[in-house]
Amino acid sequence: MPTAIAPAHVPNKTVYGSPMYDHLYFTRLWEGMQRFDMTPYVNGRVMTGLAAIGLYFAVKALWKPISAFYRILLRPRRSLKSRYGGNWALVTGASQGIGEQYCYELAKSGFNIILMSRSGEKLDDVATKLRNQYKVETRIVEFNFLELSNVEGVNKLKGELDKITEDVCILVNNAGTARKDVFHLHPPQDFFREFYINDCSQFVMSQYFIPKFLDRYNRLHKHSAIINVSSITGLDVKPQNAVYAATKAFSRALSMGMQRSYPNEIDVMTVLPRSVKTNMNTGGTPFTIRPVTHAKAVIDQLGWEKETVGHWWHEFQTFMM
Repeated sequence: MPTAIAPAHVPNKTVYGSPMYDHLYFTRLWEGMQRFDMTPYVNGRVMTGLAAIGLYFAVKALWKPISAFYRILLRPRRSLKSRYGGNWALVTGASQGIGEQYCYELAKSGFNIILMSRSGEKLDDVATKLRNQYKVETRIVEFNFLELSNVEGVNKLKGELDKITEDVCILVNNAGTARKDVFHLHPPQDFFREFYINDCSQFVMSQYFIPKFLDRYNRLHKHSAIINVSSITGLDVKPQNAVYAATKAFSRALSMGMQRSYPNEIDVMTVLPRSVKTNMNTGGTPFTIRPVTHAKAVIDQLGWEKETVGHWWHEFQTFMM
């Protein structure tokens, strides 16, 4: 009697659990992959070179967050009095917000403060707090930067600055204003207002003090410092702040030009704050910080950095974006 031939087994390849997906299939697949070994065909020096390239990119990827962690959280504040060899700092826009907090932070480091703004009454209040809390000397310069719209106003400002006999070694260009509006509805007078306060003040104040700072360096062999407060908005323009962003982009460019012009004599630091809660910015984002927090972080980096967003929380936001 003829022997029956069993039908060939055809695996079901359409459902999980079939022989196509059992452990034997993957075992054979792994064994096949292991046979594909390029090592015998690759020179040892090539392998070393590839490993070095991989190590380079790994270190490069990790270096930025590691260095940021050290700079912002571990590195101590410089001895500012020793580096700059003077006792006086001048802060514009000193009557409130970020500018007021810069005054307090510099006073903590032992500097007497010249406060500058258009609001004399508010400046008196801040000056009183500085004298009472930090036992420093103060001086007030009352000036409205809107007057810089003509040569007469520029000369008037220089005349006020000529009255300062103290040896100023730190200048903080902080005065600023902003208006949010759709571009075609932005009033021309507000554009000029932002330009005079945000940009012209920085230009005239810096141009006045830089010759004095260069003279200090030549006579005393001591550095001076200029802090120019721009904004991250100058790099991240939104539809309703085009004019403000343009003024802050100008401010940053001017600051970078100063830094490259006097790299050895003057510590020029550009500050690009993100969201800081002030009268100009109500905040409302998880990354919004207080002026006191921002100011401390900035002064901690003075003499070290050329450009900063300030606090580590804003550094983290920048890194995430």
